[in-house]
Amino acid sequence: MNKSLQYLFIESKGRPLEISGIGKIYQIDEIKVDFSKIKISFAEGNSTVTCGISLKLYNGYFNIGCNKKVSHLYIWDDKGLSKTITYDITSLSNLNAILKVWNIYRIHHKSGLITEDQFTNNAGMLIESNSTNQKIYHCSDGIGKFDLENQVFKVEFIK
Repeated sequence: MNKSLQYLFIESKGRPLEISGIGKIYQIDEIKVDFSKIKISFAEGNSTVTCGISLKLYNGYFNIGCNKKVSHLYIWDDKGLSKTITYDITSLSNLNAILKVWNIYRIHHKSGLITEDQFTNNAGMLIESNSTNQKIYHCSDGIGKFDLENQVFKVEFIK
């Protein structure tokens, strides 16, 4: 690729890109919610930075415990944290809930500043969908060359 994914996604107005020899690359995955739980499992990736995922619910919320409800989560694959996590999901009555999924990553700058980034440089996702109840995401973290093995995670949708 001569142009970065960031540039190509701007040109496509965020629509998925067909990359020759690789397949369809997404910036964001959008899923209609017809399930009550979501389970996220991180696999080993080759990224040199801390990676994670962003989950955002429209017309619904995640139950994160202690009677707390949120519509947007950042989940990091970091040392000392669980590789698998499950959340209950509640859709608001009479509305169609939509879940959006994308990869995120932390960058440690030479100045000492740490930023949490998304959609920059060569960030993108190849999505495997072997069944209606799970997807596997192969993600490039946006740092350096396009590499779909920087981060790999599975999302399971439990009815």
